[in-house]
Amino acid sequence: MSNKSSKTKEFTNLLTANYPRIYNFILTLVPNKADADDIMQDTSVIMLQKFDSFRPDSDFVSWAAQIAKYECLKYYRKKRRKSVFTSEVFELLAEEAQYQQDELNKRIEALKTCVSKQNSKDCRLIDMRYFKGMKLREIAEQTERSLQSVFRSFSRIHLNLIKCVRNTLEREGL
Repeated sequence: MSNKSSKTKEFTNLLTANYPRIYNFILTLVPNKADADDIMQDTSVIMLQKFDSFRPDSDFVSWAAQIAKYECLKYYRKKRRKSVFTSEVFELLAEEAQYQQDELNKRIEALKTCVSKQNSKDCRLIDMRYFKGMKLREIAEQTERSLQSVFRSFSRIHLNLIKCVRNTLEREGL
């Protein structure tokens, strides 16, 4: 496989894994879904063109959000709709959206860490519910447990995860 095709594959994998987060960032900056779709498409093309400048040790979503931010600015310059936002207001919105995205990323990482600390039975339940999309009744049938027992297990798991995430974020000063 050539270096160019391996880079393209790497880009495709990163974009696919992070598409919803990038798209949601764009949605916080533009008024409607159709425009967000267009901006996401333009952003994806530019990201592919500039992928050589992406450092693998950095955060792909942050890098993509910078490109998306400039594409959104371009959108507003092109539209010039009754000057909805000044550049300063837009920059503040973009910074806040990026901050929110960063906070969400930290919470997701804390949750991943906390899930990995669960015992194997709980991990199996988490996998069945959230990764396989099974309903609680299906989980009860498959594990040969009562629905009430499965419900209690998930209540306990949720409480444990909430406490663990809070403690993890507090330890990190967040």
